Amino acid sequence: MRTEETLQQVIRPLVPHLPSDVQRDFLALDCEEALFGGAAGGGKTDGLLMAALQYVDRPGYTAALFRRNEKDWQQPGSALQLANEWLHGTTARWSPQQSAWVFPSGALIHFGFGSTLKQIIRSYQGSQYQFLGFDELTQWPESFYRYLFSRCRRRSEAIDVPARVRATCNPGGEGHGWVKRRFVADARNVTTGTDVRDDIRARNHGQLMPVPRVYVSPPSDEARRLAMETGVAAQGAYFVPAFLSDNPGIDAVDYRSKLLRLDPVTRAQLERGDWDVVSDGTFFKASYFNTIVKQPPGGLNWVRSWDLAATDKDAARDPDWTAGSKQAVQRMGNHEVRLYIGGVRRFQMDAGDTEREIASTARQDGLSTRILMEQEPGSAGKASVHGFKSRVLAGYAVESERRTGPKEEYWRPVASLASAGGLVLVEGPYMEALIEELTNLPVGHDDQADAISLGYFWQMRFLSSSGNVTTAIESTRGLFGGLGSM
Repeated sequence: MRTEETLQQVIRPLVPHLPSDVQRDFLALDCEEALFGGAAGGGKTDGLLMAALQYVDRPGYTAALFRRNEKDWQQPGSALQLANEWLHGTTARWSPQQSAWVFPSGALIHFGFGSTLKQIIRSYQGSQYQFLGFDELTQWPESFYRYLFSRCRRRSEAIDVPARVRATCNPGGEGHGWVKRRFVADARNVTTGTDVRDDIRARNHGQLMPVPRVYVSPPSDEARRLAMETGVAAQGAYFVPAFLSDNPGIDAVDYRSKLLRLDPVTRAQLERGDWDVVSDGTFFKASYFNTIVKQPPGGLNWVRSWDLAATDKDAARDPDWTAGSKQAVQRMGNHEVRLYIGGVRRFQMDAGDTEREIASTARQDGLSTRILMEQEPGSAGKASVHGFKSRVLAGYAVESERRTGPKEEYWRPVASLASAGGLVLVEGPYMEALIEELTNLPVGHDDQADAISLGYFWQMRFLSSSGNVTTAIESTRGLFGGLGSM
């Protein structure tokens, strides 16, 4: 990585102010992958643009900065607007054909966007960049990020420039969960070894953050696979948290007064950089998930409800998940109903591996757990269910259920029950991904929601016909009517 003296020679003529201390920590990183951010107003976009500028004196250097939508580049304070301000009147020139600022060395910084994965693949298949920058990474699906990540590589050994991927963001948004898992959840300070979330909480109570303010997470799955293929040690994902007080160019008092107008969750995310607070969604609110038990009561009739998607995990797509929710309905003495979630199995595999995983899950659950498969419309759906009953799950109690209306009509009864305190989670590692999905509905994946809601409907109807629950349709709060209010 370039020395401070070299950075001053390259960046300083192009940037109207010196980097802040935390921006220097970010610019000094020589790792492959790093995230800069946390709270709002910490100088993240400035730092990202500076990072892209670090090698513009090198012939052949190519960088690309991305936002989710083209119109995002027109917003005041975006990296493109900053670049226009910083580079106007310098020796760099704007190339509309390339959507890039081009430098006398021939180096360039391209400004792109990616509204859909199909659009990204069409526009950037075959592209090569030594630097990729993502502004507001939590607005991106993981599959978009991973595909573009594959475009970051050195063109030849002759270009002495490291391949770098850099990103900025605040907590919250569509991609909050995967960004947190990749960069934050297990991040430890490179000097002290302390957990980043503990340090952030301590900082918000007046304590100082470690110096340097740099944290590293274990390598991602794809980094490990690449290491096995290349023989080069796998790198972790680095994280540099930033806060409003890090940015001397902003009126902190005025900015905080505006943050006071936000809801408590968003304010905690933007003001304190809190990655653990959960947002409320259209159907499910974070407060619905307060009832968690280590062990469920005995005597429950369990069912494993499956929502199928025989699709391999792939960086070039954002495929659905196969999700199987183990759950049980309990009727209390006061006629109230509780829905216990005993765990969720979730995976992305092809058809053959999906069948094997479902069979393996059935063996682990045991013969006492019924199995519910969704039956898709038409003869293909009947054939699929028949195959599971006669071949994959032969010897197990397998039921099928057809969904007869929009999936939202099945989510609402579960959400209504949850709002009344009737949803109980059995403690387990599945909970974070489940809560993230349910509180984001209808945005993002809905496979776990589909599995749980179809299973709940079937259980209530089954128990009603068995005489164990007398008014199943009433208990589901009007599955086929009165669904507009929640």
